Amino acid sequence: MIKTIVFDLDNTLYWMGPFDRPGVTDDDPEYKKFLQTRRLSEENKEILDILKKQYRLFIINYENSNWRFNTKKAVFQLDEILVIGDKKHDEIFAGNVLGCHTVQIMIGRHSTAPIEFPNEKPDFQINNLSEIFDVLKKLNSE
Repeated sequence: MIKTIVFDLDNTLYWMGPFDRPGVTDDDPEYKKFLQTRRLSEENKEILDILKKQYRLFIINYENSNWRFNTKKAVFQLDEILVIGDKKHDEIFAGNVLGCHTVQIMIGRHSTAPIEFPNEKPDFQINNLSEIFDVLKKLNSE
């Protein structure tokens, strides 16, 4: 039973568009400016509003990408955590190594990246965040 969902922010909740290309770094001034002004789509806001009624939600981004979210107030069972991200070598790898369930959202340049290590293979792949409800239904019925 899934109780906690960990989201990557960039290209999972927010489409990065022109910044989703090789060579753009977190230090790029235009990239930083974009990060400060971005907004969730109405559809993703609605999805998060629905999810937060049933699950603990954590969002990781470039500022806390070392998975340093506040765990002092929460008790985690790793098999009750669903990690959602776009990068096989980052969020998916970390989720799998920790023993969490993983979902890769197939958006941007990372969607076609080859799997280089066994731990980069997501449990599920989705094309749109709205498909997460089908994944949760399947995981919660096991």
